[in-house]
Amino acid sequence: MMPAADMIPAAYGEGRYLRRWSLIGGHPRCVLPPLAMAEASPTEIAATEAENARLHGLASAAEAYEAAVALTAGREAPPALPDTEGGTQPSPSLDAWNAALATIAAADEATLALVALRAGEASGDPVTVALVDPDGMVVNVVAVDAGWQPAAPLVAVPAGPGARAGGAYADGVFTAPAPVATLDDYRAAIAALVEATAHARDYSSAASCAGYAASTVPAWAAEAAAFVAWRDAVYLAAYARLAEVQAGAPPPTVADLIASLPAIDWPA
Repeated sequence: MMPAADMIPAAYGEGRYLRRWSLIGGHPRCVLPPLAMAEASPTEIAATEAENARLHGLASAAEAYEAAVALTAGREAPPALPDTEGGTQPSPSLDAWNAALATIAAADEATLALVALRAGEASGDPVTVALVDPDGMVVNVVAVDAGWQPAAPLVAVPAGPGARAGGAYADGVFTAPAPVATLDDYRAAIAALVEATAHARDYSSAASCAGYAASTVPAWAAEAAAFVAWRDAVYLAAYARLAEVQAGAPPPTVADLIASLPAIDWPA
């Protein structure tokens, strides 16, 4: 058992891995394998971080309630401390007592349910389920106590091959989310676009097309000038988009990035 107050930091290995916490029998446990950050999609990372924070908050609230009950149950409030003038002065013990009573009074249904779960017997081995929304998207994959059910409209289905946050589920089959594109993937796709655009105009390569910029044939020089200007615009647009990603924007798929780039306007 790992108390919430002492939960191991989720990220480790110099940020290469992210632990996936679960509440089993009401206690934090790392049942699921960690996420490899280089392989996980932004959706998976965001879902895991949100679930880790949610579970930490639940466990912390339950522990605070349990500590408050342990402090106050079956006991009388400690007396106020008298001062030299016949009044009272601050009493750390009484302050702690009052704070404990406030914690007990403020406990919500989720906290009380978790406290009851922690006080009972374990329900057996945990199960791994995928949380699926009404559109068939996998919101998260979590380890839970047997019989646990999520709040509507999410439904829990046994996790199978390909079950990952951001993927899809239909008719008992999971479709994993698209792989996260790397910088090399983007570069290769842009270079392929530039080459394909030159080939479509019957040039043997992008370099060949650009090389006609100094041609004495006006039509060829015009095509080369248009191609070079377009190629520059493509790379400037791509770099701007990738700079947004580095600043925290969701990374586009390779197809989305290519679709967002300007189209060439060949001379008539």
